[in-house]
Amino acid sequence: MAELASVFLMRSRALLLERGKTMSLGSIISIFLALPCVISSLGLSITNDALISTLLFHVSIFYLPMFWINLSKAKMMRREDLFQKPTLQIFAGFLLGLISCVTVLIFYDVTSQMWPEDYSSINLPFREGNLYLVALGIDFLLINPVLEEIYWNVFLIHLGKESNKAQRHSLMHLFKVSFFFGLYHLFPIWYIFTFRAGVVVCFLMTLIGMFFLAIRLHFGLLAAILTHIGGDLGVGLVFLDLLHAGFFTQNPAITSSSFLSARV
Repeated sequence: MAELASVFLMRSRALLLERGKTMSLGSIISIFLALPCVISSLGLSITNDALISTLLFHVSIFYLPMFWINLSKAKMMRREDLFQKPTLQIFAGFLLGLISCVTVLIFYDVTSQMWPEDYSSINLPFREGNLYLVALGIDFLLINPVLEEIYWNVFLIHLGKESNKAQRHSLMHLFKVSFFFGLYHLFPIWYIFTFRAGVVVCFLMTLIGMFFLAIRLHFGLLAAILTHIGGDLGVGLVFLDLLHAGFFTQNPAITSSSFLSARV
């Protein structure tokens, strides 16, 4: 049985490699842009668990670039600028991360008062237990920013530059990457809140994707990751407040909400 499974996996991998070589780079890029949207949507809708769905998503955006590098048999990218001007990157990353965190909290406060109905029935796909929340927090605050920045703003940006065979980046491709970065946030927010909330966040995350990309191109990858961590910290604080029904903010729109939590 083990030998049959091994043979099946080897043949499947060979088939994928053969099909991949016959596809255009533009088609490959389109698949890489769309897959995170599909994976994040299916993962959350099937498991109804934030930790499991995010882990599945992170495994996929880690493996996909590795698969392409193996397929193309070429160096995927030059040495990344992670440690270029580290002091400047750390300073800019912490400052912009703080701004991102505060901005998220302000957005949360404003929207909960502007659209309280969007907070009236919230489906939080969390489980009970401190260990669960710690694991989710580590994944969301440390693993998520690193993998997302590498996938969206390094790997996909490099693919677009390779596709255009130009020294400069295509503005259309940069916008497409930011747009799909925003789009893959639509279903999870819709799943937890409302469709309107999903659309609003999708639009804002497209702009934020441009913001992260501009930081990566101007300062470097480390600055973009630190800024991303700051934004995710703000989101984490929002969900912590939601999880405790507005205990921290004492926001009446939250304390009076009806939760349809997945906690067991």
